[in-house]
Amino acid sequence: MWSNLLLSGPPRVGKTTLVQKIIRKLPKEVEVSGFFTEEIKEGGKRQGFKVITTEGTEGVFAHHSFTSRERVGKYGVDIAAFEKIAVSAMEKALSRERTKVLVVDEIGKMELFSEKFRETLLRALESPKVVIATMGIQRDAFTEVVRRRPDAKIFEVTKGNRDDLPETILKVLSVSKF
Repeated sequence: MWSNLLLSGPPRVGKTTLVQKIIRKLPKEVEVSGFFTEEIKEGGKRQGFKVITTEGTEGVFAHHSFTSRERVGKYGVDIAAFEKIAVSAMEKALSRERTKVLVVDEIGKMELFSEKFRETLLRALESPKVVIATMGIQRDAFTEVVRRRPDAKIFEVTKGNRDDLPETILKVLSVSKF
C-alpha cells in the first residue's frame, strides 16, 4: 500500500487546508509531526512566507524584502531559516518512533533550494512513516523522482474535489500502518 501521499495542485487551490482537515480527523493516538507554510500578508497583499512546525515553532523563510541570491519571483529565500525550522522538524519526526505521520507542506521551488531539505525528504519517503506532502504542479528532475515513486499516491487537488478528498485520503490511511 502507499506510504507516501502527495497532494498536487496549483497555488491557492487548498492543499494546505486539505492536509489540516486530514490531520484533525486522524485518531488522537496517531502522532503527526512536520511543518506547514503560510503566506504573510500585509495590507491585503502577500509579502512573503513563513514556516510553522506542528509543535508551533515558526519563522519567516521568504520575503520580498530579503536580499538573497535564491529568489522565486519577488521573494528572497532564507535557506538557513527554512532548514533551522522545517528541516529540523522533519529530522526530529524521523528520529521519533512514535511519530506515525510526517507532514511536508510543501515541496516547492523555495523549499527545493535547500539540499538538506531534498536529502531529508528522500529519507522520509524511504522511512516507515506515512508522509503527507503538498507540491505544486511544477515539474523538474527532483519532483519527478518523488512523483514516480512506486510507494507514492498522487492526489490532484482541484476546487471541484478538495472538499471530498479528506474522506478519500482517510480511507487510504485507514488501511495503512496505524
